[in-house]
Amino acid sequence: MTTMLRGVDAAAPVPFTPTIIAGALNHVQGKRSLGPMRYVQTLAASGAPFDVLSVHPYNTQMRCGLAEGVVSRFQKKSCGTAYPNVVLGTFPRFLAEVARLWPGRDVPIWVTEDGWETPGSDYQDPNSVSPRQQQLLLIQTIRAFRRMPQVKVYVNFTIVDDAGLIDGRLPSGTWQTGLRYLDGTPKPG
Repeated sequence: MTTMLRGVDAAAPVPFTPTIIAGALNHVQGKRSLGPMRYVQTLAASGAPFDVLSVHPYNTQMRCGLAEGVVSRFQKKSCGTAYPNVVLGTFPRFLAEVARLWPGRDVPIWVTEDGWETPGSDYQDPNSVSPRQQQLLLIQTIRAFRRMPQVKVYVNFTIVDDAGLIDGRLPSGTWQTGLRYLDGTPKPG
């Protein structure tokens, strides 16, 4: 990998050990979107070098909690999104596909974004969870990922909620997944 970083000057020093991260995988969003499973299949077929796979397994339906994507023998379909999208409930299938695509290789997985969205202090989102539910779900999420040895890193997306209320509405692209409200006050829970 350091050869690529040196570019033209093969003798140039590289002052760090690079880590090539492939991914930042989220859900399939539209016909032109390259979803997480297709992405890893394409990556494997290309033979492109990487050190770590990054994934963002956000739930699409907070009300489903850790069960999003799981189909039990009593249900005909999952709560919220379904495989091939990657959420905590479908993560075992994602890990199995990674193992199938790179046999004999221990591919480290970094969950570089995830979180449980709460209503903002001035904004109510019908797809959010209470601050207490956020705390419980975050603890359960971290415990679940700790039981998966391939997952080496877990990052909650934002410590402090995003700003951005415009005319009383939360614009697209802002998140209330922080552990503190916008003013820095810790969320109860």
